[in-house]
Amino acid sequence: LEGKRVAVPMGTGAQYTFLQLMGYLKVDTSTMSIVDMAPAEGAAALSQGNVDMACGWGGALARMREFGNVLLTGAEKEAIGILSFDLITTTGDFAAGQPRLLADFVAVTAQANAAWNAGDRRDEMLSVIARDAGMETAVAGDTIDDFVFLSVDQLLSDAWLGGRVGTYLDGAAEFFRENGTVPEILPSYAALIDTGPLADVAGR
Repeated sequence: LEGKRVAVPMGTGAQYTFLQLMGYLKVDTSTMSIVDMAPAEGAAALSQGNVDMACGWGGALARMREFGNVLLTGAEKEAIGILSFDLITTTGDFAAGQPRLLADFVAVTAQANAAWNAGDRRDEMLSVIARDAGMETAVAGDTIDDFVFLSVDQLLSDAWLGGRVGTYLDGAAEFFRENGTVPEILPSYAALIDTGPLADVAGR
Protein backbone atom coordinates (compact mmCIF):
# COMPACT_ATOMS: atom_id res chain seq x y z
CA LEU A 1 0.00 0.00 0.00
CA GLU A 2 2.93 2.38 0.36
CA GLY A 3 2.93 4.96 -2.41
CA LYS A 4 -0.71 4.23 -3.24
CA ARG A 5 -3.68 6.58 -3.51
CA VAL A 6 -6.46 6.11 -0.94
CA ALA A 7 -9.88 7.71 -0.43
CA VAL A 8 -10.67 8.44 3.22
CA PRO A 9 -13.54 10.50 4.68
CA MET A 10 -11.40 12.78 6.82
CA GLY A 11 -12.45 13.76 10.32
CA THR A 12 -14.51 10.60 10.79
CA GLY A 13 -14.14 7.34 12.64
CA ALA A 14 -13.13 5.81 9.31
CA GLN A 15 -10.02 8.00 9.24
CA TYR A 16 -9.13 6.95 12.78
CA THR A 17 -9.62 3.28 11.87
CA PHE A 18 -7.63 3.70 8.66
CA LEU A 19 -4.62 5.12 10.49
CA GLN A 20 -4.78 2.42 13.16
CA LEU A 21 -4.97 -0.26 10.49
CA MET A 22 -2.04 1.18 8.56
CA GLY A 23 -0.06 1.30 11.80
CA TYR A 24 -0.81 -2.34 12.47
CA LEU A 25 0.22 -3.29 8.93
CA LYS A 26 3.36 -1.12 9.27
CA VAL A 27 2.45 0.98 6.24
CA ASP A 28 4.11 4.40 6.10
CA THR A 29 1.15 6.69 5.40
CA SER A 30 3.47 9.58 4.57
CA THR A 31 4.18 7.81 1.28
CA MET A 32 0.48 7.57 0.43
CA SER A 33 -1.70 10.06 -1.40
CA ILE A 34 -4.67 10.40 0.96
CA VAL A 35 -7.71 12.04 -0.64
CA ASP A 36 -10.61 13.35 1.45
CA MET A 37 -13.70 11.69 -0.04
CA ALA A 38 -17.12 10.82 1.35
CA PRO A 39 -17.79 7.06 1.20
CA ALA A 40 -19.98 7.27 -1.91
CA GLU A 41 -17.33 9.32 -3.71
CA GLY A 42 -14.64 6.91 -2.60
CA ALA A 43 -16.64 3.97 -3.92
CA ALA A 44 -17.03 5.70 -7.29
CA ALA A 45 -13.32 6.51 -7.44
CA LEU A 46 -12.41 2.90 -6.63
CA SER A 47 -14.77 1.59 -9.31
CA GLN A 48 -13.13 3.87 -11.86
CA GLY A 49 -9.60 2.96 -10.84
CA ASN A 50 -8.83 6.48 -9.62
CA VAL A 51 -7.78 5.25 -6.17
CA ASP A 52 -6.14 2.05 -4.99
CA MET A 53 -8.02 1.85 -1.70
CA ALA A 54 -11.17 3.37 -0.24
CA CYS A 55 -12.66 3.58 3.25
CA GLY A 56 -16.34 3.85 4.05
CA TRP A 57 -19.46 2.22 5.43
CA GLY A 58 -23.05 1.29 4.58
CA GLY A 59 -24.15 1.11 0.97
CA ALA A 60 -20.88 2.66 -0.21
CA LEU A 61 -18.95 -0.16 1.44
CA ALA A 62 -21.04 -2.73 -0.42
CA ARG A 63 -20.19 -0.92 -3.66
CA MET A 64 -16.48 -0.91 -2.78
CA ARG A 65 -16.54 -4.67 -2.32
CA GLU A 66 -17.53 -5.08 -5.95
CA PHE A 67 -14.18 -3.63 -6.98
CA GLY A 68 -11.80 -4.55 -4.16
CA ASN A 69 -11.07 -6.84 -1.26
CA VAL A 70 -11.53 -6.30 2.47
CA LEU A 71 -8.15 -5.87 4.20
CA LEU A 72 -9.37 -7.07 7.60
CA THR A 73 -12.85 -8.18 8.68
CA GLY A 74 -14.60 -6.62 11.64
CA ALA A 75 -13.72 -9.63 13.78
CA GLU A 76 -10.07 -9.46 12.73
CA LYS A 77 -9.90 -5.74 13.54
CA GLU A 78 -11.53 -6.32 16.91
CA ALA A 79 -8.96 -9.02 17.69
CA ILE A 80 -6.11 -6.51 17.27
CA GLY A 81 -7.89 -3.78 19.23
CA ILE A 82 -9.49 -1.75 16.44
CA LEU A 83 -13.16 -1.33 17.30
CA SER A 84 -15.97 -0.43 14.92
CA PHE A 85 -19.40 0.03 16.43
CA ASP A 86 -22.60 2.04 16.36
CA LEU A 87 -23.96 3.60 19.51
CA ILE A 88 -27.40 4.86 20.48
CA THR A 89 -26.71 7.85 22.69
CA THR A 90 -28.65 10.46 24.63
CA THR A 91 -27.92 13.41 26.86
CA GLY A 92 -27.43 13.09 30.58
CA ASP A 93 -30.41 15.38 31.18
CA PHE A 94 -32.74 13.19 29.13
CA ALA A 95 -31.52 10.00 30.76
CA ALA A 96 -32.04 11.49 34.23
CA GLY A 97 -35.42 13.01 33.36
CA GLN A 98 -36.91 10.03 31.52
CA PRO A 99 -35.60 6.94 33.33
CA ARG A 100 -38.66 4.78 32.61
CA LEU A 101 -38.70 5.63 28.91
CA LEU A 102 -34.98 4.96 28.68
CA ALA A 103 -35.30 1.65 30.52
CA ASP A 104 -38.17 0.54 28.25
CA PHE A 105 -36.24 1.52 25.12
CA VAL A 106 -33.15 -0.41 26.20
CA ALA A 107 -35.26 -3.45 27.06
CA VAL A 108 -37.13 -3.43 23.74
CA THR A 109 -33.86 -3.01 21.83
CA ALA A 110 -32.33 -5.95 23.69
CA GLN A 111 -35.38 -8.09 22.92
CA ALA A 112 -35.22 -7.18 19.23
CA ASN A 113 -31.52 -8.00 19.06
CA ALA A 114 -32.09 -11.34 20.75
CA ALA A 115 -34.95 -12.14 18.36
CA TRP A 116 -32.77 -11.31 15.35
CA ASN A 117 -29.87 -13.39 16.68
CA ALA A 118 -32.18 -16.37 17.21
CA GLY A 119 -32.69 -16.44 13.45
CA ASP A 120 -36.14 -18.02 13.34
CA ARG A 121 -37.91 -14.72 12.58
CA ARG A 122 -35.42 -13.36 10.07
CA ASP A 123 -37.81 -13.05 7.11
CA GLU A 124 -40.51 -11.42 9.21
CA MET A 125 -38.15 -8.95 10.81
CA LEU A 126 -36.19 -8.22 7.65
CA SER A 127 -39.29 -7.18 5.71
CA VAL A 128 -40.08 -4.56 8.39
CA ILE A 129 -36.46 -3.36 8.56
CA ALA A 130 -36.25 -3.02 4.77
CA ARG A 131 -39.56 -1.18 4.54
CA ASP A 132 -38.70 1.29 7.29
CA ALA A 133 -35.22 1.86 5.83
CA GLY A 134 -36.61 2.37 2.33
CA MET A 135 -34.46 -0.47 0.98
CA GLU A 136 -34.99 -3.57 -1.11
CA THR A 137 -35.23 -6.64 1.11
CA ALA A 138 -32.18 -8.34 -0.39
CA VAL A 139 -30.05 -5.20 -0.05
CA ALA A 140 -31.19 -4.69 3.53
CA GLY A 141 -30.30 -8.30 4.28
CA ASP A 142 -26.82 -7.96 2.80
CA THR A 143 -26.26 -4.75 4.78
CA ILE A 144 -27.51 -6.03 8.12
CA ASP A 145 -25.52 -9.25 7.77
CA ASP A 146 -22.39 -7.12 8.17
CA PHE A 147 -23.53 -6.25 11.70
CA VAL A 148 -23.17 -8.20 14.93
CA PHE A 149 -25.87 -7.58 17.52
CA LEU A 150 -24.34 -8.08 20.95
CA SER A 151 -26.25 -9.60 23.83
CA VAL A 152 -26.78 -7.59 27.00
CA ASP A 153 -24.14 -9.66 28.80
CA GLN A 154 -21.65 -9.01 25.99
CA LEU A 155 -22.38 -5.29 26.07
CA LEU A 156 -21.81 -5.14 29.82
CA SER A 157 -18.53 -7.04 29.63
CA ASP A 158 -15.09 -5.47 29.90
CA ALA A 159 -14.66 -6.09 26.17
CA TRP A 160 -17.36 -3.52 25.40
CA LEU A 161 -19.25 -0.94 27.48
CA GLY A 162 -17.84 -2.28 30.73
CA GLY A 163 -14.33 -1.16 29.84
CA ARG A 164 -12.78 -1.22 26.38
CA VAL A 165 -15.24 1.13 24.62
CA GLY A 166 -14.49 3.93 27.07
CA THR A 167 -10.76 3.57 26.54
CA TYR A 168 -11.25 3.51 22.78
CA LEU A 169 -13.39 6.65 22.84
CA ASP A 170 -10.75 8.47 24.86
CA GLY A 171 -8.14 7.52 22.26
CA ALA A 172 -10.38 8.61 19.38
CA ALA A 173 -11.10 11.95 21.07
CA GLU A 174 -7.39 12.62 21.50
CA PHE A 175 -6.81 11.75 17.84
CA PHE A 176 -9.46 14.20 16.64
CA ARG A 177 -8.10 16.91 18.95
CA GLU A 178 -4.57 16.43 17.65
CA ASN A 179 -5.83 16.61 14.07
CA GLY A 180 -7.81 19.79 14.70
CA THR A 181 -11.23 18.22 14.08
CA VAL A 182 -12.41 19.28 17.54
CA PRO A 183 -10.91 22.20 19.49
CA GLU A 184 -10.99 20.59 22.92
CA ILE A 185 -11.95 17.33 24.58
CA LEU A 186 -13.04 16.11 27.99
CA PRO A 187 -10.55 14.42 30.34
CA SER A 188 -12.42 11.13 29.92
CA TYR A 189 -15.38 9.92 27.91
CA ALA A 190 -15.27 6.56 29.63
CA ALA A 191 -16.66 8.28 32.73
CA LEU A 192 -19.81 9.24 30.79
CA ILE A 193 -20.84 5.67 29.96
CA ASP A 194 -23.75 4.67 32.19
CA THR A 195 -24.51 0.95 31.95
CA GLY A 196 -27.20 1.10 34.64
CA PRO A 197 -30.20 0.66 32.31
CA LEU A 198 -28.53 -2.29 30.60
CA ALA A 199 -27.68 -3.84 33.94
CA ASP A 200 -31.36 -3.50 34.91
CA VAL A 201 -32.33 -5.41 31.77
CA ALA A 202 -29.90 -8.14 32.74
CA GLY A 203 -31.46 -8.29 36.20
CA ARG A 204 -28.33 -7.11 37.94
